[in-house]
Amino acid sequence: MVGESMIGENISRLRIRKSLTAQQLAERTGLTREQVLRFEHGEARPSDIQLSILANTLDVTVPRILGTDIDFTRCNIHVNGGLPSDETSLEDLREWIREMDRKNALRR
Repeated sequence: MVGESMIGENISRLRIRKSLTAQQLAERTGLTREQVLRFEHGEARPSDIQLSILANTLDVTVPRILGTDIDFTRCNIHVNGGLPSDETSLEDLREWIREMDRKNALRR
């Protein structure tokens, strides 16, 4: 189970990234400012419906709010003794993962 404090930190970070105040996020989601702040402070957990509304409003996925997704833009993957450059695209990482999956499948 994902802790309320992590969810709250993520909601707060994502809200700030969108340059929204707690009041503005509340107005856009149909929540109250107090609800938003209780979520952000880890005092309450959003329902599944509230998570969906928050994710939609913040232009992210529910797993991003929950902290259960993988943010490939921040990954440094060690590949045969080297790290991909900062210019490594998401598609390059996906291709690398597919290649590793193929190699692992051949070993089985």
